[in-house]
Formats: sequence, C-alpha cells, structure tokens
Amino acid sequence: MKPKSCALHTKNRTRGIATLELLIAMAIGVVFISGATIISFGAQTAGLDTALTNTGLYKMVSQVEDAIASTTADWSAVATPWRSDSFYSETNTLSDISPCIKHVASGNSWQSENYRGQGIGLRTLVANVAEAVALGGDCDPIPPGEWDDPASLVTTNISGQSDATDIDANGDFVYLVTNPNASNKKDFFIFEFDSVAVMLTQRGELDIDIDGAEGLLAVDVAGNYAYAASASTTAQFMVIDVSNPVNPILTAKRQLAGVEALGSFPQGISVYYRNGRVYIGTRETAGPELHVFDVSDPNPANWAEIGGGLELTTSVYDIFVHGDYAYLATSDNQSELCIVNVSDLTDPLLFRDCEDVPGATNMKFNTSSDQNGGGIYVLGDRVYLGLSRGQFDAAPPHDFYVLNVADPANVTLFDSANLGISGNTDNEGIVVRGNIAFIALDNPTNGLQVWNVLDPFDIKLQSTCSALNFAENTTGIDMDSNFVFLSNGSNAEIRVIYDQSTTCPL
Repeated sequence: MKPKSCALHTKNRTRGIATLELLIAMAIGVVFISGATIISFGAQTAGLDTALTNTGLYKMVSQVEDAIASTTADWSAVATPWRSDSFYSETNTLSDISPCIKHVASGNSWQSENYRGQGIGLRTLVANVAEAVALGGDCDPIPPGEWDDPASLVTTNISGQSDATDIDANGDFVYLVTNPNASNKKDFFIFEFDSVAVMLTQRGELDIDIDGAEGLLAVDVAGNYAYAASASTTAQFMVIDVSNPVNPILTAKRQLAGVEALGSFPQGISVYYRNGRVYIGTRETAGPELHVFDVSDPNPANWAEIGGGLELTTSVYDIFVHGDYAYLATSDNQSELCIVNVSDLTDPLLFRDCEDVPGATNMKFNTSSDQNGGGIYVLGDRVYLGLSRGQFDAAPPHDFYVLNVADPANVTLFDSANLGISGNTDNEGIVVRGNIAFIALDNPTNGLQVWNVLDPFDIKLQSTCSALNFAENTTGIDMDSNFVFLSNGSNAEIRVIYDQSTTCPL
C-alpha cells in the first residue's frame, strides 16, 4: 500500500501545477496566432479570392493580437471596435469563460466580384495565470459544452452516514464536507475521480470533532489546503492539509473575532479563498458576520484574522471575491447582494457595511422580493445571484438575477427569472462557465437547473430535459473540466453530471 500512497501523494501535489501549466500554455499559445482556427471561406475565384483572403487574414491577425494585448494589460477590458476600412467589415469580441480564461473572437467580411459575400474568423483562448494563482490553481480552463441534455455519470455514497453540506472539485480530486447529526462521524472526505474509468474512489477521510458533533458546512480547496467553515462555536475556521489525499490532517483551527460562542448562530457557514486570504461568513449573530484570515505565511501557525471582522447584522450565505470587492449573498431584505471593499481591511472608511458607503448609490442590490440570498457567482462585470424560497413564500417571485456590476457603486439589473421552485427551497450555489449558468437547489425533484445567459437581458433555460430530476436535495456545487459535481444531503452524497452528446427529446 505504501507505493500506492506515494503515487497518490505525488499526483495530488501536482494537480494544481498541471492546471497552471495548461493556463501558461494557453497564454503562450495565443502569441503564435498563426495557429488560430480559420472558421470559414466562401467560394474562391483563383487569384482574386486568394489575395483578398490573405489580406483579410493579415488584418485579422493584427486584430486578435490587439485584443490579446489589451486583455493582458487590463483583464477587465471589454472588446472595442477595431479599425475598419471601406472594403473590409471587422468585428471583435471578448467573452469570459471562467475567472482566468477569456475567449477572443474576431470576424472579417467583404464582398468579392459580382457581390459575392466572403468572410473569415479567428478564435482563441487567452489565460490569466496571475488570476489562476490567486485562486490557488482552482480555476477551470476548459470551456463548457452545449449542456442541453445533462445526465448523471456516476454517484457514490459515504458509508454509514449522510448530511453532506458542500463540495469542491480540484483536478483529479473531489472534496466533500458533512455535518453529521451524531458524534464520532467523519466530517471530511477525499475522493479521486477517474473520468475514463467513470469511477469515484474514496482516498481519505477525517473526523474534526472538538467538543462533540461539530461538522463542516462549507469548503474551498486551494493548493495543498482545504479551508472550511465549521459548525463549531469556538473554532469556526478550520484548515486541513490535503497534500497527501490518503491522510488528510487538521492543520489549524481559529475562532472568529468578536463572535460570542453562546450567542445565536455563531457557526461559520460560508468560505472563499483568494490570493492568500480566506473569507468566512456566519449567520446573523452576536458579533461580526464577515471575517478575513491571512493564510499567506508558509507556516500555518502564523495564520491570523485581519482586523476584527465586519458587523453586517445579516447572514452571509455565500461569498465570491473578485478584484477589490467581496460579493456577499445575504439575508438582508434591502440588500440580498452586498458588496464590500476588501482592498484594505484595516481602513474603516473602505472596509464597511455596503449600506453605509458614502458617495455610493448602492454597493448592494435589493431584489423584488424578501427572499434570502443563496448562491452567488461573479464573472467579468456580471453577478449571478440566486435566492432561496421560504416555506411561506406563496407568490411566484423571481429567484435568479443577473446584475451589472461594472460600477460596484451603482448596481443595475440585466434580467431575472422565476426558477419555478416550491417553497422551502434553498439556493445552494451557482457556477458559471462562459454562457451557461448551473444552479444548485435544495429540492428533492429539482436539484439542478442549467440556464443560458449569453444575452444578459434575455436569460432562458438551456436544458428542459426531465432527466434533471435526480431525486436528491442538493447542498453544494462545483465544476471542473466539463463535469458538474453535486453534493447531496442524503443517498448519493456525490453525483457527477455530464453533458450528453444527444439533445433533449421533443
């Protein structure tokens, strides 16, 4: 067994490196633009069409190189019209695939003799390696498929218990956390996913109980560590070393500053890692609800909370950090989306409640209902916000919002939609890849929805297949490569979803 353990240890330590190598390859590859794909040619008339096409291609190469250069200089840059002339009509688009990958597409069209329409196009991907490093290598470089007919690929159960609460997929490994209803149950599991053999194989497990039956409620894995929000009242932030997947080790545990252990709901419920910091959220409690830890020191013994946290007087159900801002899904009826400036956590004029920022129209967004914020995802200048529907929400409010946060001080609505869910359904998370949003719902017959968000002003269901009824209460979601990973409260605690090559039957 020892050689197998060593092999797994090496494989796990290199999973993040492999992702970064792929991203670097993409970043380098786009420089050699001659390798980009020529999309289409019209009918050719020997020399004339060849000459016109070569000239159009030369212009296209310059156009794409300009787009790549502008993106490299400013990752948040948007595509601008490129120089055109009276003969060639040119277009240029940039679109986000994931936080660290953009798609660059350029088109060039013209009319040859006898008004024959001609055109060519170039497409490529450009990677932001710095962003991938900031996310600990946990950034998907793979564009999604069509996802019009999702299906279950493989499931697995954790022996002797259930109560899975969250999931994170990173490379070849899947990390599952649970909040068991009894002591002496395992709280943390590592599975290896083999997409070729279609297998989920358990590698390691851990019981983190301190004073009885505390479990884990959320997890985010970056590099060699799993950062978890804990149900403990005195150690709400826990860190697990996962460098050896067959032997995970509890490395650090910290109590949240200013949170009264005997107060209401002092447990950690949400977590997010970015650039050497871990963000922890709690339900509305006696003390601050948002906390930030510095985990950049190589020695975990030196990891400590920055400042004393931020009092929001609301629950923080999900966190996404992008640039200088933390985007929070909250229970506040006036700000289901709350945006907090985290550029300087020691400056009380910056690190403050989203409703109390002077000079800002609204570092928040108030939805049309009084539902709680649930899942949240940020891609480019858009926020994707899901709401949870309470037991007594009889009216059919919208549960899914696409918001414009190009100016975080003035958030505006693109579009919203009714997910058609029943009462007492929590939104457990959102993942967006390119033009597709995956929404996890704690509902026994509607645990996953797939939406097309290509046009933010007109979002619509991407898949209407009845096969999306997977009959579990989903509690967490993540995506790696072209697979969606769901955690469930019972039965199949891990379910892997894939995109079938077929389409939905009529």
